[in-house]
Parts: sequence; structure tokens; C-alpha cells
Amino acid sequence: MESVKPPSEPVKPAADTAKAAAEPAKPVAEPAKPPAELVKPAARPAAEPATKDKVPSFDIAEPKNNSWIGSLKVKLGLAILILVIACAYFLGWGGGKPHSQGSNSGDGSGPSIIMGEGGWVESWGGDPAGLHAGRQITIYRPSLKLSDYRLEFQASIDAKSVGWVFRAADPDNYYAMKLMTVASGLTTKVALFKYLVANGKQTQVGRVPIDLAVQPDTVFNIRLDIRGPQFTTYIQGQQVDSWTDDQLKIGGAGFLNEREERGKVKSVSIRYLSASAK
Repeated sequence: MESVKPPSEPVKPAADTAKAAAEPAKPVAEPAKPPAELVKPAARPAAEPATKDKVPSFDIAEPKNNSWIGSLKVKLGLAILILVIACAYFLGWGGGKPHSQGSNSGDGSGPSIIMGEGGWVESWGGDPAGLHAGRQITIYRPSLKLSDYRLEFQASIDAKSVGWVFRAADPDNYYAMKLMTVASGLTTKVALFKYLVANGKQTQVGRVPIDLAVQPDTVFNIRLDIRGPQFTTYIQGQQVDSWTDDQLKIGGAGFLNEREERGKVKSVSIRYLSASAK
């Protein structure tokens, strides 16, 4: 009699077998293993650091030994600037053909003297009891040692004339000029009078008629260039006279009033002049 061995697998019922056949087979899930190359983050190339993209590049780096070149360029630039300023100053001081009033380039004019109220001396000189009784002179004391200079000012005639002095060495030795009214009415006429006062004695050097349309409130722009023995006068930007005299070599500038002659002066400037203009 033979023994019956049980089957290695239990026999499933037919119904379970049909149900299993109807359902698709499920894949067997295996534990996922990370790839070997993802275990560690990939290192960035050494040539491109992580912060490079955030820093803008403005220029190409120069070798360290070029720092002295930059310093040399700065020094050369400063030297050129100083040279240009020096040349401009020299040309402003140097010679040139005369220009109209207000232009200081090429006519031998230099820097102006700083004018201050403290430098004016009233009653510096005059003639209280002599031929010109009542004459009063106001002088700008810092100009007393000057020789060649330009006196420039604006003035109006209040009564008969406006006067000024130059090369005033002392109250008895100076040159004087006046812009004086010589005719009034419908047409006002003025003339330029020139004087030399030497050792207290006054001599009229000349009289020059001025061809200008003048009103009672006319403001005259007057400029006098005193250079060596030559004295050149400009009124309203036009040269009206030039005369020479070599008796007084040095002296200051100022203004004069007579007893019945008054002028109003403003905007005064005194500018150095070279001894000769080319």
C-alpha cells in the first residue's frame, strides 16, 4: 500500500485562481538605493567661485607695481594745470594791443588792488586859501607809491564837474583832470580839462571837447591808463585823449571837488599796469 505525499503547495480553489488571473500582477517593490554619484554634492569648478556671479566686474586688474604709474599721472596732471595757470597769468600781465574799456587781456594790465573804505583819506590835500579856495582832495592811501596803473570808475556830475587826481606825490604835486559841463540847455556839452600842480602851482595843460549825448543823470564810465609819461583817457569805452608829461614819476589816485563843483563817484578800481605795452 503506497503512502500519499501531500502536495508542496496547497491547491487553491478554482474561484481564487480565476480572480487572481483577472487582476494584473503587481510589481515587487524593492528598496530604492541612491545612485553613487548623488551621495555627495558635486563640487563646483575651482575657477568659478560661488560668489562670482554676484560681483560685477568694472575693470581689468592691473599689476601691483602699476600703482606708482597712477601717482605719476596725477602729478603730471597737476604740473600741467599749474603751467597753464602760470601762462594765463603771464599773458594777462604781459603786452598786447590796447583794447576797449573793460578788457584786461593783452593790454598790459595786471591784478587789481583790493579797494577798501579804510584806505580813503579825506582832506588829504587842497587849496583852502589860495587861487582855488575850497578845493578838497580825497586820496586812496595804498596807491601813493604806485607809478603805472589804471584808474577806472563810474561817475555823474552833480554840479558843474567831476574831478580826479593821479600821480599825487603830496598835496602840492599831482596831476588833475575834470569832466566839466561847458554848455547846458537843450543840448548839454562837456569837456575834459587837464592840469599839472607842481610845487603848489597849477597849470592848465589842455581842454578836450567830448562829443557825447549827455543828460543831467548820465553816468560816465571813465578809465585812465597811467603808463610812464603817457596818460590815456577813455570815456564810455572810447579813447578821447592822450597826453604826456614826465615831471611826476610816482603817486596815488583820488578825487577832487571844488567849492561849487561836485561829482558823485562809485565803482572805483585801481589795476596795475606794466611799464610798457607791446
